[in-house]
Amino acid sequence: MDWNSDETIDSEACAALLHCAAKTVEELARQGKLPGMKFGNSWMFFRDQVISEAKKMAIEEAAQRRTQLTSRPPVAVHLGFPVKKRRSPPKLPPLFNMGEPFDPNAE
Repeated sequence: MDWNSDETIDSEACAALLHCAAKTVEELARQGKLPGMKFGNSWMFFRDQVISEAKKMAIEEAAQRRTQLTSRPPVAVHLGFPVKKRRSPPKLPPLFNMGEPFDPNAE
């Protein structure tokens, strides 16, 4: 199939292109986040514009994630209060002597 730049697609085809639900595509179009036009009871999209907008959204979201990661304090920050050492587990008595056969009646 020849994908012309003027090719129009409906919500279902747009959802398949973006790997999401048609309801999600329509909601993004209603919010103005995805370029599309309401035509009667359905939405129409230009394929190239959808791909272009998806690329732009991906770049913007990646930039937001990068700034969120760099604005967080490091995980291993010493806050000034003493850190409690973990206790070692208690020593348990042996269940049976390894050299002798197991006797369930012995105490």
